Order: sequence, then C-alpha cells, then structure tokens
Amino acid sequence: MKLEIGDNFRITYHANKYDKTITRKGLWDDKSKTWVSKTGKKLITYFDIEANNYRTCANNFVLSVRG
Repeated sequence: MKLEIGDNFRITYHANKYDKTITRKGLWDDKSKTWVSKTGKKLITYFDIEANNYRTCANNFVLSVRG
C-alpha cells in the first residue's frame, strides 16, 4: 500500500520508550517517509495529529488508512 499526501491513518506499534503497544492518529505529508536505518531497521516517519509533531517508529507496525 502506498500512502499519498493528505492520507489520514492510524498506526499501531510497540513503543520502546513506553514499553507498550500504542496507537496514534497520523497524517501523511511531504515530510513523511519510509526508510531503512543503517542497522537495517525498517522505519516510518509520519506526522502525529494529536501531538502536533513528527514521530518515527521502527520495524513492526500496522497502518489502518481512514477514508
């Protein structure tokens, strides 16, 4: 699935910072991207609507596109 600019979605992943699984509301914009770290981790950077800031999560995540 390819996200397009303006897509709203929910993303669920395990946050090491909180040591639990979390779900966030996201927006795909021109600064959002999927990429691979130097250590081989699959990453996604997206705009977190509720926090009004960008987030990056690693490896296993589930996206649910709304709309």
